[in-house]
Amino acid sequence: MPNVGRWMVVVTNKTYRTMKTLLIAGANGFMARYLTRYFHAKGWNVVGLARHQEGMDENCRYVNWD
Repeated sequence: MPNVGRWMVVVTNKTYRTMKTLLIAGANGFMARYLTRYFHAKGWNVVGLARHQEGMDENCRYVNWD
Protein backbone atom coordinates (compact mmCIF):
# COMPACT_ATOMS: atom_id res chain seq x y z
CA MET A 1 0.00 0.00 0.00
CA PRO A 2 1.16 3.55 -0.62
CA ASN A 3 2.84 5.57 2.11
CA VAL A 4 0.21 8.13 3.18
CA GLY A 5 1.65 10.63 5.66
CA ARG A 6 -0.34 13.24 7.53
CA TRP A 7 -0.93 16.74 6.20
CA MET A 8 0.36 19.57 8.33
CA VAL A 9 -0.98 23.12 8.08
CA VAL A 10 0.96 26.00 9.60
CA VAL A 11 -1.05 29.07 10.62
CA THR A 12 0.81 31.90 12.40
CA ASN A 13 3.18 29.97 14.68
CA LYS A 14 0.92 26.99 15.45
CA THR A 15 0.72 23.63 13.65
CA TYR A 16 -2.65 21.93 13.11
CA ARG A 17 -3.33 18.43 11.80
CA THR A 18 -5.99 18.14 9.16
CA MET A 19 -7.87 14.91 8.57
CA LYS A 20 -7.83 13.63 5.00
CA THR A 21 -11.03 12.17 3.62
CA LEU A 22 -11.29 9.16 1.30
CA LEU A 23 -14.48 8.42 -0.65
CA ILE A 24 -14.99 4.77 -1.66
CA ALA A 25 -17.66 3.81 -4.20
CA GLY A 26 -19.11 0.35 -3.63
CA ALA A 27 -18.02 0.54 0.00
CA ASN A 28 -19.58 -2.74 1.12
CA GLY A 29 -17.53 -4.78 -1.34
CA PHE A 30 -14.65 -7.13 -0.55
CA MET A 31 -11.77 -4.77 -1.41
CA ALA A 32 -13.49 -1.70 0.02
CA ARG A 33 -13.61 -3.24 3.51
CA TYR A 34 -9.83 -3.76 3.49
CA LEU A 35 -9.20 -0.27 2.10
CA THR A 36 -11.43 1.21 4.81
CA ARG A 37 -9.51 -0.56 7.57
CA TYR A 38 -6.14 0.39 6.10
CA PHE A 39 -6.84 4.08 5.61
CA HIS A 40 -8.75 4.45 8.90
CA ALA A 41 -5.71 3.01 10.71
CA LYS A 42 -3.58 5.66 8.96
CA GLY A 43 -5.82 8.45 10.30
CA TRP A 44 -8.07 9.05 7.30
CA ASN A 45 -11.78 9.85 7.50
CA VAL A 46 -13.45 7.21 5.27
CA VAL A 47 -16.80 7.83 3.58
CA GLY A 48 -18.47 5.02 1.65
CA LEU A 49 -21.05 5.14 -1.14
CA ALA A 50 -23.25 2.05 -1.32
CA ARG A 51 -26.83 1.04 -2.06
CA HIS A 52 -27.19 -0.61 1.37
CA GLN A 53 -25.22 -0.49 4.58
CA GLU A 54 -24.93 -4.23 5.22
CA GLY A 55 -21.35 -5.50 4.91
CA MET A 56 -19.66 -2.13 5.40
CA ASP A 57 -16.81 -1.72 7.85
CA GLU A 58 -17.77 0.02 11.10
CA ASN A 59 -15.13 2.73 10.51
CA CYS A 60 -16.76 3.87 7.26
CA ARG A 61 -19.42 6.60 7.25
CA TYR A 62 -22.32 5.38 5.06
CA VAL A 63 -23.79 7.52 2.28
CA ASN A 64 -26.72 6.08 0.30
CA TRP A 65 -25.86 5.94 -3.39
CA ASP A 66 -29.18 4.87 -4.93
